[in-house]
Amino acid sequence: MPYARRLHRGELCFKIAEVAPERVSAQVLQNPISLNPEFPTYFPDGFVDWAQEQHKERPALEPAAMKSFGQHMWGGDFVFCVNRDFVRRCKTPSLVLRATTSRIRQ
Repeated sequence: MPYARRLHRGELCFKIAEVAPERVSAQVLQNPISLNPEFPTYFPDGFVDWAQEQHKERPALEPAAMKSFGQHMWGGDFVFCVNRDFVRRCKTPSLVLRATTSRIRQ
């Protein structure tokens, strides 16, 4: 029986297709996020603020671990979570529904 699951973060579909391709028959990426050359620090800067808020609420979180998480999350140059090579060779049928705006509003 087919099973469909909607992920809030569409680009994570690529990661699932990378680590468990046998479990993904097709994917629809609705407004996947990636770096915008016009606003290259939008996500990394937002993460820094978020990490500081999390540390205030959860002092046990280690700043080095949060920094590493942020680098893994936002340190790419394209679609977050996977690299361009994987996207090029991804065999999972993919439909990309891109955003209708060309820039991030600040």
